[in-house]
Formats: sequence, C-alpha cells, structure tokens
Amino acid sequence: MRWLLKRWWFWTEIGFMLVALCAGYVLIPVERAIFSQETCDKIQLGWSEDQVEEELLCGNCEGNARSDYDKDGVLANKYAVSIWRNDEGDAIRVAFDRTGVIEKGFTPSNLSLLMRMKVRIARRIRALWP
Repeated sequence: MRWLLKRWWFWTEIGFMLVALCAGYVLIPVERAIFSQETCDKIQLGWSEDQVEEELLCGNCEGNARSDYDKDGVLANKYAVSIWRNDEGDAIRVAFDRTGVIEKGFTPSNLSLLMRMKVRIARRIRALWP
C-alpha cells in the first residue's frame, strides 16, 4: 500500500477528482432561481402584495424594503414601492396602489463571477450545516 502513495499518477488522479467535485458542487444550482425576469413576468397587474409574496416564495428573500405605508400596513399615499432581493443581489421592484400592482421590474445582479461563487458556496455550507 505504501508504494501506491509514492506514485505521482495516484496523487494526480486524486487532485483531478477533487477539482471536479468542487467545480460541480459550485456550478450546479442548489435550487431554482427565484429572482429572474421570468418570475417577474409572472406577476400580474392588479395582484395584491400577498399574491406577489406567494409567487416570490419569500422564505429565501433577504428582505422586503417597503415605502409609503402607515403603521397599520395601509397605503399612506397614492402608491407604494416594494423591493425584494435575494442573496446574490438580484432584485424585483413592484409598485402598488390601492387596487394592486401597477408596475414591476427586474434588476439583475452586478456581482462578479467570483463574488457569486462565494455567495453560492456560503449558501451551500448553510444548507449542509444549519
């Protein structure tokens, strides 16, 4: 068995397997992308904020930035804007009035590939060890 540990081809093969395993782990998504132009297109004009949150599955959101709501959650002005972001920086912006959605838009992340990989690795580590 010691002779195997002294062979260069053994360590090269181990190295290739580790690189392939790590690359596959980083590049294969854990879950489907919730924040995308496709998801934004599914949001219909006139939907309530609850319907939008249900479509976005906001259990994976970083948070919802809301504006123009009073303390009871009722619109204080003519319209309000809510922004949902994921951990990679993608955002969906939705404007509401008293009848529902009046405007929507998707803003893709401007993170570099390296930063996205770091975020994905951190997400995978959280998924493995909660």
